[in-house]
Amino acid sequence: MISRRKVLASAAIGVIGSVHHAFAKGAAPSPVERFDADHDGTVDLAEAKKAAADTFTKLDNDKDGTLDFKELSGRLSRKEFAAAEGDKDKTLDKDEYLKLVGQRFKQRTRMAMVASARPSSVLLPGAPWRGS
Repeated sequence: MISRRKVLASAAIGVIGSVHHAFAKGAAPSPVERFDADHDGTVDLAEAKKAAADTFTKLDNDKDGTLDFKELSGRLSRKEFAAAEGDKDKTLDKDEYLKLVGQRFKQRTRMAMVASARPSSVLLPGAPWRGS
């Protein structure tokens, strides 16, 4: 069974991505430990957005307050990038980036809830649910 904690941590990591040398060899903290500011064992939306804001700052190489497709370095497809940039200026400002983080987080939270409700299912697109 997929735990909600694992899905939420995956959501945070999938959205935020890793920044260069995020995990050093040895006793590196787990992704949940890295982003779990209140140490409750989960990453909530506020914690994910805080980590995403920090990541945004680190990715903004030219320090212009926006991220272009190149600065995102593969974190989004071109289609996702186009959908996320509301003002069509070919960059994401911090608000657009955090809005995307929130959308993905909520989507993955819903997936975790479905997984919890259907413990015998496998979450594959098009796979029938064979629950009891």
